[in-house]
Amino acid sequence: MLSQASTEQTDLSRAIRERASYVLDAVEDGQTVEVTQALALLSLKSTSDCARLQRVSDALRTRQAGHGIAYDTGQSLFLTNICEMTPALYPYPAPSGSPQAHGTSIDTIDAILQATKSGQSCWLTVSGGGFHSQLVIPGLEAPTVLKTYLRVLSHIQDQLPSCRVRGFSPDEIAFLAVVSNRSEAYILDCLRDHGLEVLAGFGVEILDDTHRARIAPKKLTVKRWLEIVAMAHQRGLPTIARLEAGPLESLEQRLAHLAVLRAFQDIHPGAFQRLTLQMWPHPPHLPIAGPQAGLISELDVLKLVAVARLLLGSHIPQIQLSWFPERLDLSQQAFEWGASHAGSTDDLAYAHFLRGLPPAPVWTEAELRSLIQEAGQSPQ
Repeated sequence: MLSQASTEQTDLSRAIRERASYVLDAVEDGQTVEVTQALALLSLKSTSDCARLQRVSDALRTRQAGHGIAYDTGQSLFLTNICEMTPALYPYPAPSGSPQAHGTSIDTIDAILQATKSGQSCWLTVSGGGFHSQLVIPGLEAPTVLKTYLRVLSHIQDQLPSCRVRGFSPDEIAFLAVVSNRSEAYILDCLRDHGLEVLAGFGVEILDDTHRARIAPKKLTVKRWLEIVAMAHQRGLPTIARLEAGPLESLEQRLAHLAVLRAFQDIHPGAFQRLTLQMWPHPPHLPIAGPQAGLISELDVLKLVAVARLLLGSHIPQIQLSWFPERLDLSQQAFEWGASHAGSTDDLAYAHFLRGLPPAPVWTEAELRSLIQEAGQSPQ
């Protein structure tokens, strides 16, 4: 005989499945899914319960983004791993003067540019890597950190005039404005005029002020983050939207993040170029103890990809799950759960950077295409 607690849990599971089925019926009927409805989908517990969610999101991916899986070729250039904003989600930030702290040099930059040229990469992703107000690059010395950034971009244009550049985050734009005593608009204009084409949107975490105050209290509020994205959009700079989730936020906060992106894209069509989900199923860094400081399952990751497709696919058709160095097959599975983009050949390098690991080799285009084909998909 079932205990009262077991009976209540069974009834709750049944109610969640019924609500999830209702939502998926609405999707198949072409109706818009409300964010509050999607909570039932993220609350499904088993792979069998999620089978229909997987099928519906996969079919929607095909209708919204086509049959193939998109990708691009690129290299990454991180100028430093010193971060004065002290984000708590990642292990990479290093205090100035510590053995782990490092910066780049003109020789390193030139080596990356040569690799970009040799590999015929379309994109170079540039980031401060952190927020370091005293950043100095040997060989490209400049009196201010802003001029250091601009000299890097000018050097890239001189050496590889056909290379397309993306990079930086709204927080980095705001930081540059503060240390330069300039406006964010001025910073964006300078970066654009020196070759920046896309704002990479790094370090966004979750667009929920309560959560941001816990894990990165020095970072921008949601309102300020969006204001800078809007400024970039006005200047012809789209942003790669990101969601960086793990064991520290609730399901409701993940959904709130997607709701913010959808509402913003409604007002500013085309502001977000694609959505990248950076998940931490095995978190490398847990600064906050408590009941949420546990692992998230692979099914949690795939459910979020599917729900992102249902909520945002009509607004941002290209959706990507970032690669996990230890589980490449998880991102491959995501292609059947609504993901339509495989990212770039340098994505593994970014994943290693976030984890504080030694630099990873950049995939060749053939290797990335092979990963897509191994998943039974056609690379585009």
